[in-house]
Amino acid sequence: MSLQDIVSLQDIVSLPFQQFSLCFNGCVMKNTYLTIVFLLILHISTQAQEQLIVAGQIKHLQDKTANLIFRPNLLIQQGLQFMDTIDAEGNFRLSFTLNQPFVGQFVHGKQNIPLFLHPGDSLYLAFDGKKMRRSIQFSGKTPCVANNRFLTTYYNKLTNDITLGSRDLIKQLEPFAYQYYGDSLQKYYHQSLTQYNQSHPLTDEFVALMQAKINYATAISYISYPYLHQRLNRSNSLPTLPDDYYDFLGKIALQWEQGVYLQEYVDFIDAYLSDQVMRNMQKEKGYDFSNMYGDKADIARQHLSNRPLYFMLAKLIMDGCMRGKIERLVPAYDYFNNHNPYAEYAKVVDKIYGDFKHLAAGNPAPDFPLETLDSQTINISDLKGKVVYVDFWATWCIPCKREFPHARKLKERFKEDEEEVVFLYISTDQAAEEEVWRKFVPENDMVGLQTMAKESRAALSNAYKLHSIPRYVLIDREGNIADSRAKRPSSSDGIYNDIKRLLNKKQGVMPHDNWNKIFEEIQDEVEYPLEEWEDE
Repeated sequence: MSLQDIVSLQDIVSLPFQQFSLCFNGCVMKNTYLTIVFLLILHISTQAQEQLIVAGQIKHLQDKTANLIFRPNLLIQQGLQFMDTIDAEGNFRLSFTLNQPFVGQFVHGKQNIPLFLHPGDSLYLAFDGKKMRRSIQFSGKTPCVANNRFLTTYYNKLTNDITLGSRDLIKQLEPFAYQYYGDSLQKYYHQSLTQYNQSHPLTDEFVALMQAKINYATAISYISYPYLHQRLNRSNSLPTLPDDYYDFLGKIALQWEQGVYLQEYVDFIDAYLSDQVMRNMQKEKGYDFSNMYGDKADIARQHLSNRPLYFMLAKLIMDGCMRGKIERLVPAYDYFNNHNPYAEYAKVVDKIYGDFKHLAAGNPAPDFPLETLDSQTINISDLKGKVVYVDFWATWCIPCKREFPHARKLKERFKEDEEEVVFLYISTDQAAEEEVWRKFVPENDMVGLQTMAKESRAALSNAYKLHSIPRYVLIDREGNIADSRAKRPSSSDGIYNDIKRLLNKKQGVMPHDNWNKIFEEIQDEVEYPLEEWEDE
């Protein structure tokens, strides 16, 4: 099947609805390939009986090392790493033992390619370090070479030539047309795999891997489509879906024990849980988005069991700690802590929950000395007795700057309460950029109490877990955290009411009044990472 065999956008739009047959062409049913365990194991044994070798030669070196990384636990970025120093001629050789097939990332410099390897494989790579993916050549054992040639073709050509991720298609196509197009594209991927397998025999484990990747990636696109279509078209409501739109969910496994080792499966489950929550939002007026991660955990407990359940609970607790409000995660954490049998997940959850739990509402706000524009030192605790709205920002942060006009309007709304509310701005610029900060503030007519962390920058970052900016925190009159993930100034009535409630000493968080805005709010909350802080 060629690209031309896929129905074009114009053809889809012009066809009448009655002609569409929304089949799941090429879809692997629940019990076909999913019974084949290919790379999906919990513990990687170093006592394997067969040695595996990856060697090669690199032209135009971009680094002194060649690395192969495998992540047996997708909850964490770290994984098993095998490394060799490249010699003067560009040669390297990695030799190790494993007891199961796996997908790893071969890394050189800032470039990487996926590799699928079996115990006992020998694979030779030759490529230009300046353009790894475009120049890579494979040689070695025949099945291993065939597997990796197709894997490279899949990522470099098939999914780049034509993809479900096109924003133009998502925006333009109505639901029935988008799904018809997706079915055609999925069929194209499956037929490409089948045709390649006929001429260049692939291993069963690799075929199972690719079948699963294609099917789960397609399912993710269908789940995400309604919300992206609404947002891209700036619509006030979701598109009307055909009655059979979600039939694809009955053709793909939701509960798959080994799926937690495949990124597409993990992303699919996450998207599925988000979709279930979003659909419930339509029925519940004034949904409180702060409950998102907790609600997803409740739905996971209804639909999943065993390893997928505890993996997803761990992921939701982690995501909720970093992006949500930790006090809303207590029920999910307690359930996980009391029932989870998997030690590798418990270690991750205990670490991140322990790192974030001091930011739960009701705990004392971490205190740090800050320097003001007039070179005075002030501590956060000095503001006790007032409601404090903290804005962590930087002069180079574009999303931060977009909030400043809204912040001025918000502060003006509290003119009568200006003695009771402090708008505290904490610049996260490097100490070396102090003069840039001092010029920036007056030039941009910034309001509120302007401060800079300077020497306490790294410690403050760690205490408030500032992995990205902008970030907003609400502190109550007692000096306790009221909201570690406060709404932005642009939320208008949302943050205004939250501050007003603290002024009136009332508890609770202002819920969202319009659920249709929630997805847009999530997507629009662009943040800039502060990765350099990790080195301090």
